[in-house]
Amino acid sequence: MKKILIVFTLITVMFMLSACRNTEPNEDLNDDGDSAELIEFTLSELAQYDGLEGRKAYIAVDGYVYDVTDSALWSDGLHQGRVQAGQDLTEALDTESPHGREMLNRVPKIGILVDSTDNGDDSADNGDDSADNGDDSADNGDDSADNGDDSADNGDDSEDNGDDSTDNGDDSTDDGDEDTLRVFTLDELAEYDGLNGNDAYIAVDGFVYDVSNSTRWTDGIHQGQFQAGQDLTDEIDSISPHGRSVLNNIPIIGTLE
Repeated sequence: MKKILIVFTLITVMFMLSACRNTEPNEDLNDDGDSAELIEFTLSELAQYDGLEGRKAYIAVDGYVYDVTDSALWSDGLHQGRVQAGQDLTEALDTESPHGREMLNRVPKIGILVDSTDNGDDSADNGDDSADNGDDSADNGDDSADNGDDSADNGDDSEDNGDDSTDNGDDSTDDGDEDTLRVFTLDELAEYDGLNGNDAYIAVDGFVYDVSNSTRWTDGIHQGQFQAGQDLTDEIDSISPHGRSVLNNIPIIGTLE
């Protein structure tokens, strides 16, 4: 009877140990699930969450995306009247913020920032097979290409004769590029301040940009302190944390006289 009790006890202990070991992988799965819940954002997707016109306000720091919509420090997605949500603020946080990353402990982390160019890798790879499949057809066309050599050679003179007419047209093409840009004086530029339904134009480095449709220029005002209709070259050099990178997607419509 004692032997039966001892055997039964050993079996029970082994079963309990086995159950404990099986719980360890579940803990790892829970840890991995936390990161799986984070949403991936590209910079262009992040820019849509600027906090303006009722939109949510998201910012990125150190590759992570934070929701500052409900933060009292980000009214309408604007922080301290100068930093707008919808951007990667890692550099600005390092160089300008007096609080550093402490403020991020009070807002939820909802995503990660990814490089939009990574998404194109698969499509590029998928195109390899189609390129390879075309090799045979290219090889099969060698004979026909060779057979046409004589006719191509016979046409050399006519192609050469046309060179002068092609060259003569170069100057007119170059001249036309400058003609498409309107020349503004400072007084004319001032009329486009974005107020009362006016278009909003700014000048930087002698070029005039149309910011009428930019979400960062509401009624011609940027960050609550810059009004359109001005030459902002000095301001973008001395104040803007992003420099001229903000002008990359803004259309150039003229030059400043």
